[in-house]
Amino acid sequence: MKKLFFTTAVLAAVAALNTTNVQAAELQNYTETVKVSDSKSFKIEMIAIPGGKCKIGASADDEDRGEYDLDQEEVEVKPFYMSKTEVTWGQFEPWVWDGDMPVKLTKEVKKKENVDGLCRPSSPYGTISRGLGDSRKHPAFGMTRFSAEKYCEWLSKKTGKKFRLPTEAEWEYAARAGSTDSYYWGNDAEEAGEYAWYADNSEADTHQVAQKKPNKFGLYDMLGGVGEWVQPKTKDQEWAILRGGHWESEVTAIHSYSRDEEGPEWNEMDPNQPKSIWWLSSANWTGIRLVCEPGDASCDEKKEEKK
Repeated sequence: MKKLFFTTAVLAAVAALNTTNVQAAELQNYTETVKVSDSKSFKIEMIAIPGGKCKIGASADDEDRGEYDLDQEEVEVKPFYMSKTEVTWGQFEPWVWDGDMPVKLTKEVKKKENVDGLCRPSSPYGTISRGLGDSRKHPAFGMTRFSAEKYCEWLSKKTGKKFRLPTEAEWEYAARAGSTDSYYWGNDAEEAGEYAWYADNSEADTHQVAQKKPNKFGLYDMLGGVGEWVQPKTKDQEWAILRGGHWESEVTAIHSYSRDEEGPEWNEMDPNQPKSIWWLSSANWTGIRLVCEPGDASCDEKKEEKK
């Protein structure tokens, strides 16, 4: 009986490993070309993330656990694609200035924000980069989660494919890349400067993406840099959630489990009433990481091109 039990367990483990390998083999990294006009386009590199299980959240006895960090739980995610870097100004600005594709506001948003005719992103506060990094390779920042969601919709319409924000489970699974440690490089905070831009090394500014070491999935700047919006866990969730810390965060707040909850102070400098639904006047570190689902036509087409 013991021998049989051992054999069964081994076979189950091998089967699980083979399933993961098959998932990884079926998905291939690809580059999305987004055509803005007859003469302008930009590219987004997408990384294939194999499905699997992992434990997310912070343990109850973790000294760095923050107010908004989740309790630990095991999650399982299906394979998906995630953008290699945070969305840059070169990828985001075309949407800001694209007047040919108006944004439709839901009845709920119109009622909540007391607006009726606004169908394009309002002008940014001052210059779009607010005096921080503004090259095409610097991460875009300062947008609300609503704005980030509308950007994903615009991108989907431009490509004829679907892009969206990651779920919390997808985001942390991708950030950890198989790691069970506090950071995706291990537990040594002294190594943070090799992988992330944060308070100690950012020099109070944003920096071009992909300048630090990636995680084992090949994703850059998952921690630090700009925080990354995720989908709400429930429809009635009052405040939006930002993951991974940012360039103003201390090293104790850029763990793989780190979360920030949006608050009214993030837009306290906006003098308008109602306040902007597009931009956060006092949050120069909100950003976007894209997800594409493998079942979507876009990913299927790109896989065929690679063969």
